[in-house]
This record gives sequence, C-alpha cells and structure tokens, in this order.
Amino acid sequence: MLIVKIEPSSFVRSFRMIQDLENLVRSGQFAKVAEFLRSMKLGKIARMEQLAYANIATRIGDLRIALRILNPTIRGQTSEPPTPEEKIQYANALRKLGAVSEAEEILRSIDARALPEAFLHLAFCLVSRWEYVEAISLLESFLASPGVAPYRRSVAQVNLLAALVHEQRHDEVSGVLMELQKVVGPTETPLLHGNVLELRAQLAIQTREWDSAISLLAEAAALMRQADGSVGSLQIDKWRVVAMAEKERRAPIELRTIQKRAIEQGQWEAARDCEYHLAKFAQDEPSLLRLYFGTPYGSYRRKIEKLVREVPDTWDWSFGPLSEGSFDLARAASLDGSLQLKAGHMSHRLLIALSQDFYRPASVISLFSQIFSGDYFNPDTSPNRVHQGLKRLRGWLEENRAPARLEESSGHYRLQIIRGNAIRLSRDPLSTSHQELELTKLRAALAGQEFTAKEAESVLGCSRASTQRLLRWASERGKLKLEGHTNRARYRLVA
Repeated sequence: MLIVKIEPSSFVRSFRMIQDLENLVRSGQFAKVAEFLRSMKLGKIARMEQLAYANIATRIGDLRIALRILNPTIRGQTSEPPTPEEKIQYANALRKLGAVSEAEEILRSIDARALPEAFLHLAFCLVSRWEYVEAISLLESFLASPGVAPYRRSVAQVNLLAALVHEQRHDEVSGVLMELQKVVGPTETPLLHGNVLELRAQLAIQTREWDSAISLLAEAAALMRQADGSVGSLQIDKWRVVAMAEKERRAPIELRTIQKRAIEQGQWEAARDCEYHLAKFAQDEPSLLRLYFGTPYGSYRRKIEKLVREVPDTWDWSFGPLSEGSFDLARAASLDGSLQLKAGHMSHRLLIALSQDFYRPASVISLFSQIFSGDYFNPDTSPNRVHQGLKRLRGWLEENRAPARLEESSGHYRLQIIRGNAIRLSRDPLSTSHQELELTKLRAALAGQEFTAKEAESVLGCSRASTQRLLRWASERGKLKLEGHTNRARYRLVA
C-alpha cells in the first residue's frame, strides 16, 4: 500500500507559527518573540496575516515593528484598502509612540458605529492630552454600542469613571460605579478593581473625606502588590501622600520621591502631576508658571490658570540667575541680537518642539509629527529626516554658545538650559509651520505698519523669492493686506 506524505500548506505553517508566538506572549517570553519578529522579512508577510503579527508586536511593546508591518497597507501601497481593524491597530501603535494627531486622524476616518472599538481608541488619544470632556462622550458612545465584549466594556467603564472623577462630575459617578462593582472584583480582575479603588479614593479626596480615601488607597495598594501593578502602585502612592497632607494640613514633601520614581519609570504625566500638587499646596506661583509654560496641554493649563493671579504673555525658561541673556523663540533671535536662527527653518521648528514640554522627553516620532505636520510617518524613512534635523540643531547650539544643549536618552530628546541663560517662551504656543513662524517674526518687527517686500526680506534674512512666496501665502489666507501692485506694492499684517 502506497503511503503519500502530505506536507502542511504555507497557510497552516503560518497559522501554527502565530499560535506559537501567542503562547510565548501569554507566558511572558517577550524577548523570544521580539527576536523572532526582528528576524522576519516583514515585507513578505501575507496580507491576511499582517494584523495578527502587528497585534503580537504591539502587545510585546515592539511598536515600530507593528508600524513597519502595516505601513504599506495603511498608506495605500497595496491593491486592497486597509480594513478598519488594521487602521485601529496601526493607530494604536502611533499613539503609544507619540504621534497622537496622526493616530486620531486615522481613527476618525473609521465608521465607529460599525466598529465601536474606534470610539475607545479615540478616547485614549484624548486622555493622553488630558482632554477628558470629549473623551467622556466617546466612551459613552462605545458603551452604548451593541456587542461590546464584557472585559472591553469594563475597561471602558473604568476609563469613563476616571474621566468623570477628573472633571469632578460627581452626580454621574455613582451609576458607573454601581455597574463596575457588579463585574469587577479582587479575584477575577485585580488590576481593574485596584483602579476602581484608587478612583473612589480620588473622589473621597475631592469631597474632603480623608480617612475614607486613605483606607481605599491602602486596600488598592495591597491588591496591586499581589497583581504586580507597578504603574498603578505609583499612582496610589501619589494620592496617599496627597490625602495624608490634606488631612494633616502640611506640605506633601514625599511627592518629590514619588516624582523621582515616576521619571525613572518613564511615567511622565505622573511626574507632571506631582509638580502640580507640590506647587498647589505651597501656593508657589513661580513654580505654577513654570509648570504652565512647560505643559503643552490646553486643558491642563486651564487648571493651572485657576491658581495664579495672571499668566504673562512671555516667560523666561531659565536655569539659575540670568546672566547671559535670553533667546526669544518667537523672534528666533536673542534679545540683544547677537544670536539668530532662520525663522521657520528646521532648527527653529525643532527648538520650538523641544521647548513645549519640560516633563515628557520627545520621541523621534513625536518630533516628526510636529515638524512635518503635513506628512505621514514612514517607519523606514521618517526617522532619518528627524535625525538629520537634530544633528543640525545640535551643531548650531554647540557652535554658537546657545542657551541650551540637546540631550538624548534611549532615543528620546530634551533641552537642558545652560546656567545663566534662558529661552523666552510665549503664552500662546508657537506653531511649528515654517510659514507661520516667518509670519510671527514679521509681526514682531512690523506689526501695525505698512512695509514693502524688500523690508520684509530684510527682517526675515532670506531671499527675495522666499519672501515673495511667504507674502503670497499669507495674502491668500487673509493674514496680510496688499495695497498697490508691482514695485509700489505695500503690505500690512492683519491683527
């Protein structure tokens, strides 16, 4: 009798490989999974398998691999358009890497009524910018959708509870809490239950029930220790210090230690929030203003505005007593004129992007999304564009005895102000559009007066052709009034 050996098809082999990788992920063997993914020819992965591989890469934290797998499909380099599920997976990786605006654009292109998961991921984008009000609406839409899996529903409810507590919408909290307490428990879902306890403690702090808050936080801390929830443990410790300080009417000095832990763990928003509570308790207006100008989120800034008498139009980001002078970002020049950058050029735009957040260092992808706002991130080519710009900026800083130096750690960048120097920041965040920045420089020099193209060229320090392009761009958008024609043309900036 003839026995024919049948080899498994490539589909079957690939299915088995995905299952093997899934098993490794579930057993916590992330390094083995990462080693395998990095050895693969990502461009050869079959379309029907890309989503599964990208999902695995995202779950082990190898987000750039996830982007490389899905980028050709998302950006139209394949015959078939991307599915909503592929878009969500790609947007999730973008958000986690810092390209929140691009992620949001992708998610808003999805019909969330057909795939409610898009509501949830859009809410995550907004929460990352402290925009809880709109996030509440999205989370409620997700929860009102049919067919939501029980665990995803609980995740959304915990996020909704967090948003309601943050916005102090106390009358809406009880209903969400009642729903959660039916399905979330210390045995079945210990991390979610710990999050709920922490949020109940925040609510107790807001209503000045200090003992209740401290008791809830102690219960949450014990649960997190069992569940190995290091992120949650840090937040619990932060709120415990706040509650104890409020109860005892003293400064929460232990927050400095917690802030240091947050920085070591890369929990940048927790570090920012520690600074807020320290300055709030001390009624330290200079520290609150530093926090204000070092925070790019409008909703967080509005919270600070309630605690200070007035926010100035400009503020000097300095280190130590000012002895060397201040570099005005809006004018792209030092106040004494001894140091200048070309307004709107790459180094100027990078300097602005790096001056927007004193707490969260900038990743390459977040810098790309700010500097090249009209372009989509390409994981193969975009990082080099940013690195070239950073190289030029570093060279300019070092060669010109500029007020700051560029520091890098694990692929993330921040500015360090040099003692005695300052960078002057504006209350209204500066655009990183090169046209807007050139226009800002013109406005600083020529606001309220008529000027010629030649005078604009002199202020900008660029060629006649570049000046004419800017004036035409500004005129077309109603930012500039043109009077006269040809050689007699004169311009006036619109307020």
